[in-house]
Amino acid sequence: RADGTFLELADAAGLDPGGLAQLGATFVDVDHDGDLDLFTADYEYGDESRALHAFQNQVGAQQNFVRIKLVGKGAGFSNGAGIGARVRVTSGGRTQVQEIKGGQGLLNIQSDLVLTFGLGSACDIDEVEVRWPDARATITSYKNPRANYLLVLHEGEAQPEYR
Repeated sequence: RADGTFLELADAAGLDPGGLAQLGATFVDVDHDGDLDLFTADYEYGDESRALHAFQNQVGAQQNFVRIKLVGKGAGFSNGAGIGARVRVTSGGRTQVQEIKGGQGLLNIQSDLVLTFGLGSACDIDEVEVRWPDARATITSYKNPRANYLLVLHEGEAQPEYR
């Protein structure tokens, strides 16, 4: 909301677990439309039943975004997946920061290795900055990359690859 508060939408979106134990959640842009979709797992202890639930996000699909995948050089540099890297995206007067994470939480849920940044109505990106997880914490800056693409950023290369 504009006042900085959140609006509870879980029930309206059908996210009520119905008494089942939720084992975790992960957010992934599975349909590559720039908004994060939700996957949850549940487990009913009494009868050992398990289920995976997928919820497709339709709210932000008409907004601008950038998806970022890092490719580290490997041995002696950053790991190939860029796990541990911190990425800053500045666009429309806002700066957002995310880290690439490996598995986490109960049952070691894997986070998406591609970061998704919502840009709202901003059509231009001022800068993408990557702090690589190498021994020197090398920082690479990419000025004015295009929005609404998957940017593949290779460690040590000055230009992004667009997909």
